[in-house]
Amino acid sequence: MKKFTSCSLAFLATISCCFVGCNKNDALKEKYSQVYANVSQEMLNIATNPTGITATAMKPTQNMGHVFSTGAFLYFVSELYKSDAFLVSDKPVLFTCSYEEYGDEYSLAFRPLLDEDNQKVLGEFYVETKNKSSKQLSYDYIYIDVDYNFSEKEILAFDLYMCEWDTAENVLRSLYQNGILQELEDVLDQAYTEASIKVQTEMAEFKADMEEAVDLKHDFTKEYTASMHTLLQE
Repeated sequence: MKKFTSCSLAFLATISCCFVGCNKNDALKEKYSQVYANVSQEMLNIATNPTGITATAMKPTQNMGHVFSTGAFLYFVSELYKSDAFLVSDKPVLFTCSYEEYGDEYSLAFRPLLDEDNQKVLGEFYVETKNKSSKQLSYDYIYIDVDYNFSEKEILAFDLYMCEWDTAENVLRSLYQNGILQELEDVLDQAYTEASIKVQTEMAEFKADMEEAVDLKHDFTKEYTASMHTLLQE
């Protein structure tokens, strides 16, 4: 499995209060955990069982790495909401984790939104990756837009973006709808230009909101490692 920062996706959140009361917070965390688990499972199913999925324009591809990595990361997010140390917030939250098998350490900012009225699961992430042996650093921005049927608990479509945080270059996009998976391949294509504009706009707003980010001051290595081990076993 590729680590989640190697391929992948924006969570614009508008929850009525920054931190909700204890009982309501527990209920929200349980809902968020379940929804992200469902979205993750569907993405992983698509990525690992591509039979019947047609790769088409934007550009043809059979590369499922972007989708699989995102699904794996969302499984981790689902597990985060089960932790007492993780909070539901309308602001980006900051935290860390690591994975010894890859020798990587991560610093993340994350913001979600579940919008049942509009059947949307949205999210955005800043991911800083440091390899402990090489000391190499990478900085990525991930944006996710999922059409989600909350009643049936199923994905209708999803749109995943990723780019470099500092430069907004090397944009990746995976669009899934009507059983068809589309991905960007050609930087000279009009589809790439449109994706680049989209992700730059979303990232600029997220960067501005990062000024009010809530630092959880917590390391979730235990949850991340357990998530990776579960997925690798499956």
